[in-house]
Amino acid sequence: MRKSYIVILMTILLMGTVLTANVFAAAKDDQTNGAKAAIGLSTISASQSVDVTYHTHVQNQGWEPIWVTDGAAAGTVGQSLRLEGIEIKLNGDLPEGAKIEYRTHVQNQGWEKYWICDGYASGSQGMGLRLEGIQIRLVNMPEYSVQYRTHVQNQGWEKSWAKDGETSGTEGQGLRLEGIQIRIVREDADLSAYKKVLATAKSCVKVDYSTYSWNVLQTAIADNVVTVSNTQEEVDAATQAIQAAYDGLETEAQAMVYDQAGTFGPNSGVEIINKDVMVKADGVILQNFHIKGNLIITEEVGQGNVTLNNITVDGETYVRGGGQNSIHINGGDYKNIIVQETSSGKVRIVATNAKGLAVIIAEDANGEDLILEGHFESVQVNAPQMNISTQGTTVIDKMVIAKDAAGSSVNLDQNSRIEKMVLNGKTAVKGQGRIVHADVNADHITYEKAPDNQTIGGNVKVPPTAPPVSVTGITVSSVNDETTLEKGSTLQMNAIVTPEDATNNKVIWSVANGTGMASISSTGLLTAVKVGTVTVKATARDGSEKNGTKLITITEIQAGTIATTSTITAGAVNPIITITLTNDTFTSKVTAIGNWDNAMGATGLSIAAITKDSNQQVTIKMTGTSKSGIIKLSAKAAALTKGLASNTLSIEGASVLVTNIMVTTPGNVTTVDRGKTLQMAVAVLPATATNKNITWSVITGTGTATIDSSGILVPTTAGSITVKATAQDGSEKYGTITITIQEPVTTTIATASHIANGETNPGIVVTLMNDTFTASADSLSNWDIKSGETGLTVDAASKTSGSQVTFYTKGTAKFGELTLKAKAGALTKGLASNVLSIKIAGISDFAETEKTDKTVSFSWTAATGATTVKLQQSLKGANSWTDSNTEVLSGISTHATVTELSPATAYDFRLVVVGGTYSGFSNVLENIITKETVIVRSDNDVLQDAGNTGGTALDYNFVGATKVLKIDAKNKNLPYYPKSGSTPPSDENWLGLLIPVPMGVDTTKVTATMNTNNCSDLFLADGNYIEYIPVKGADLTDGKATYTWTINWGSGYAPETITINLINVAGLETLADTYITQVIKTNELSKSGGAYATSFTWRSSKGVGKQNVTTSGSYNYYEDGAYLRFQIGKVETDGSVTVMKFSDVLETGSAENDTVGGMTLQTGTGTVCDMDGSSRERADWGLSGYEGYKTNLPNDGNYLFYGLIQNATVGTKTVGFASGDERSVNLTLTPKTGLVAGSYRLIIETVHQGFENDGNSNSIAYDFTV
Repeated sequence: MRKSYIVILMTILLMGTVLTANVFAAAKDDQTNGAKAAIGLSTISASQSVDVTYHTHVQNQGWEPIWVTDGAAAGTVGQSLRLEGIEIKLNGDLPEGAKIEYRTHVQNQGWEKYWICDGYASGSQGMGLRLEGIQIRLVNMPEYSVQYRTHVQNQGWEKSWAKDGETSGTEGQGLRLEGIQIRIVREDADLSAYKKVLATAKSCVKVDYSTYSWNVLQTAIADNVVTVSNTQEEVDAATQAIQAAYDGLETEAQAMVYDQAGTFGPNSGVEIINKDVMVKADGVILQNFHIKGNLIITEEVGQGNVTLNNITVDGETYVRGGGQNSIHINGGDYKNIIVQETSSGKVRIVATNAKGLAVIIAEDANGEDLILEGHFESVQVNAPQMNISTQGTTVIDKMVIAKDAAGSSVNLDQNSRIEKMVLNGKTAVKGQGRIVHADVNADHITYEKAPDNQTIGGNVKVPPTAPPVSVTGITVSSVNDETTLEKGSTLQMNAIVTPEDATNNKVIWSVANGTGMASISSTGLLTAVKVGTVTVKATARDGSEKNGTKLITITEIQAGTIATTSTITAGAVNPIITITLTNDTFTSKVTAIGNWDNAMGATGLSIAAITKDSNQQVTIKMTGTSKSGIIKLSAKAAALTKGLASNTLSIEGASVLVTNIMVTTPGNVTTVDRGKTLQMAVAVLPATATNKNITWSVITGTGTATIDSSGILVPTTAGSITVKATAQDGSEKYGTITITIQEPVTTTIATASHIANGETNPGIVVTLMNDTFTASADSLSNWDIKSGETGLTVDAASKTSGSQVTFYTKGTAKFGELTLKAKAGALTKGLASNVLSIKIAGISDFAETEKTDKTVSFSWTAATGATTVKLQQSLKGANSWTDSNTEVLSGISTHATVTELSPATAYDFRLVVVGGTYSGFSNVLENIITKETVIVRSDNDVLQDAGNTGGTALDYNFVGATKVLKIDAKNKNLPYYPKSGSTPPSDENWLGLLIPVPMGVDTTKVTATMNTNNCSDLFLADGNYIEYIPVKGADLTDGKATYTWTINWGSGYAPETITINLINVAGLETLADTYITQVIKTNELSKSGGAYATSFTWRSSKGVGKQNVTTSGSYNYYEDGAYLRFQIGKVETDGSVTVMKFSDVLETGSAENDTVGGMTLQTGTGTVCDMDGSSRERADWGLSGYEGYKTNLPNDGNYLFYGLIQNATVGTKTVGFASGDERSVNLTLTPKTGLVAGSYRLIIETVHQGFENDGNSNSIAYDFTV
């Protein structure tokens, strides 16, 4: 396979830097891209003695200080700055009369009328007019041609060069020129090498090469078309570009190709591949390869994934395919990872534990998206308009944005970090990730989060912009915080923006009209238009969309109010009064007496003149000597700005002033309870005072209070205050009184009286605290009385003392509630009392009598006459009552037992009676806890049971909250004999230990020591010792208790240590010997993939089976049989289970045991075999083999898993389930696909049958969630 086109092209670029003509330097300014580069720019060869030099006048920058020469770019690229003028001139050995002429197409002016020449300015200066086109020509230079092209707004560099007076740029499109390149060309170029390589390249066949390399070659051919008119440097550059693309053709025949999904490579060690490797399919995993050539992830991968595990690549790694979850690099060693143009335009590279990854984004990846995750040593961005983002805790040691990569953006995850970032091109850095250090070498760099520190290069004219501070909140207020505004008036609104340092704290004012209408200016001045409410809104201008609002009420226009503090004393000559105005202003016409309504009454005065002191005050001068009387004044509409007449002001003439004020209270009290009120009063002297009006106020002391204009004092906090009454006649006289505010003492009524259900005409004695009854307390009108459904009527009341009232009722008491409340009139303090509740129970002696782990029994007095009696239950404190499961009850019932309760669970119970005297609810029995059931098992065989001399392991049951182990020695047939006349405890709740005595032991000298607990007497009989020990639940640690004895047999015999372990066996619910067989839940379900699995134990407490198999195949059943029943269903929200078909829940399910010797198990559909004519369900056991048992769970929801037999023989075999046998059953469940989400339960129940010893069943359950 030939060398990569990209590598060779990079070499050519490096070589170009040493060429005199600097061909590709111009190509960079041309903003072209990588393999798709258009032809490079050229200068006249070194033998030429004529060149062109030029500079431009740039928007906001003026004339460029440096003149550029022969094809170099003048102006700007990528900054959107217009050219406004240009100066061009020739240099060198010019022919006689040679010159260069030019003219420009200027905005709004068109083509200049005259051609400018030899360094003079064309265009404009200081007018802000753009150049839109240009024409250039040579004069008296027949051997030369001038060529030029421009960088046009929105179009970029023109691909074709204009020459010798042709137009470059546009006309009539309003597009500015932003840059220009001019060159002098002499003689035709040599095309022989170009034509040769072009012919070779065009002779290639597409199907022989990779899509990417073929497209690169076709692009190189299309973008490098030259003619003899091009410079030799341009022709040579085009020739080299096509040659490089040809040399970069990739053939699958020369590479190791992986074009199907799968894992390739050894599981251990390293395999060497001495060629290039091409990945051409989604889902390829390469592992443990050392690739000596290049690794190419081709465009055929599409948006798929490629995983590289421990891969070493000596050459380059090219990424041309993949999507958002594409390239996963796990370990390995790579030279460079070069991201080229991809088929999806978006690629993600996730690196884990790889050595020094260097990522290069090639020029032809222009505008693509790249996601990086992991640790990268370097990232070099050469393509423009790239969108690079990081995910998670990505770390990049160094990232360089090349100059040609201008317009790219880098979005850093908040947990990502770049140690050093070099910004050589315009870049937008977004996100909240961290940049430790940045070198800024380009204008217009923006950050969303600034780096920790940065260095700004000297060539940077526009430094990086600081992150803007957005508005987070706006509070709208108004002048003086006004919330009302008269129609037609204005109100200045204000907006407070937070934070204070917000970059843009400007707001946009608006009004949302509600029932009213208003307008608002850009400065926030609100103008009321229509009465009602409006909402003023201020919205941030920074784009954050934050806003604040304030509700304003617009009212009708209110007339102005005039008032005066002036008085006119008796005999006053030519008195003067001052009038003030509020809620309006005086007009200039206020001084006209005709603009006032005045009535001087009997005062003998008249108005002489009116003077306007201000917009809200006038002075009125009168003539005459004042007599007693009343003056009435009102300003007419013409005197007021709003055009509404004012109120009428009355002024008394010849007033008699107040000389003294005395403050009093009713009954002259000086104390008041907080929460009550006190009416204050005054005596104003002299009695002839003209104005006896006063103003009430409170002077706060250690207490506080308020007082209204009528003198009603309202205490607020306890302590002392001063109440003050001040004269309003201007005499400044006042009076005071000190009042003490005290905390109120609660008035409480109570009773010790009890009304029994059925009691006739009961009396109620009510007592009072913190107050006394008034004489009116025996009036029922001073009481709030509610009898409810008690059947009683309060007929009368009698006050027997200041603290006691007796109420008399009529009727027969029934279940219900009677309430009493004393009104204020019944109590001295005048405050109503609390509400006294007297409840009449239905059945009052409802009581618990006995309980077990699943039942509770109760008793009560018969509710004679009741139509319905039932028990209800609720979980403790839940107050959610449901009917209990009991026998049918009636009015004569006095006891019942509730069944189907849960062990060790707290309940509340009550009795409900309907009809008769006791109708209603009984007393509630709270926190009734059912007994706890725990099963323990001895783990050795030293216990004696049922006379078995060898001993067997037994199960014992803890019952009750105290967890006392109850073992009845008699019921267990444990022999015991007194020693020294002693006997075991009478309740016999003891564990018996049978210990054989060694031969020759003197039993009179044997001693035993219990190492764990104190033990009772040692009983000796017939050479055996029996030890009795109390076993309590408190002795169990983590469900286990250990008891150890040391038996000292005497001299010559070694002591013997015996240990018994009692182990809690979970899942057993009652005494073991009440079962025929039991199922024991030993493990919960575990999930693997889509299936659930576990195992459980099936154990026998009694022997079960059949016997007497006859040769004819008929059976005589003498013993018991046992089998298991399976049910499945959905668990509802209330905890109940709705039974379903297995086929509706499970895809597959099985229960099996493959290790049972001498047993048989028949599976089937639940055949019922009537073997003795009874109606009991019986199983049909088969004897077809003894290899164990297995069943697939069938379609119905109630399946019998057939059972076990004892002492049954077929030939020489006996099958059965002996007492104490255990079998482990493996259970597997696979839920159906698409099953409704929720919780499901599989229930496994033991079932027994036989002529004798039918036992209780037990069950276990497994829950699984879908």
